Amino acid sequence: VLDPSNEGWSISNLPDWLSASETSGVGDATITLSAATENAGILSRSGTVDLNDGAFSIAVSQEGDIFPDNFADSYALTGNSGSFTISNVNATLESEEPSHANGQGQNSLWFTFTIPESSVVSEEEYTPYYELYISTTWDGQQYSGNSFFSVYTGDDLSMLSEITWGGSENYLGISPGQVYHIAITSGTSGTGVLGLNYQVNSY
Repeated sequence: VLDPSNEGWSISNLPDWLSASETSGVGDATITLSAATENAGILSRSGTVDLNDGAFSIAVSQEGDIFPDNFADSYALTGNSGSFTISNVNATLESEEPSHANGQGQNSLWFTFTIPESSVVSEEEYTPYYELYISTTWDGQQYSGNSFFSVYTGDDLSMLSEITWGGSENYLGISPGQVYHIAITSGTSGTGVLGLNYQVNSY
């Protein structure tokens, strides 16, 4: 903080997960911003710190601690729908990992999905049809040609059965009680921030 006129300065709008070494003072100062708590989830969190009531603002962010790089560390998607972003910059491919998206997928992140019990419809007259919608983005672009998803069943990484894959979005029929393994990947344009959106519909 530069305060050559010694008029004083103050920091405001500090997110509750962030702490500052100093929040006000007079004269030049070096301020250290630190995460007060760990980000134990998969979602990144962000905020804006204001200096002198917004005369100057600093954007801050922190990635989540969960990083589902390996199949064994897959992150379970919950609820009927969801949407989030995650970087795959440090993601890898395991030695026994299948070839994703017809060989185009690289730097995979793993997720699992099972239809929530609260969404399972019990009907005597007909058997409901369940459909899962999945879409991916790369650096905010849905039709970038560089984001893919592949859906599998099976319990062992080396023996997965591919159900479908897509380059931006797709719909697939799913069954209650079945665990689906979803790998999201980027392509030859490189790693970045991948977005995943999902929603279950029943008919």
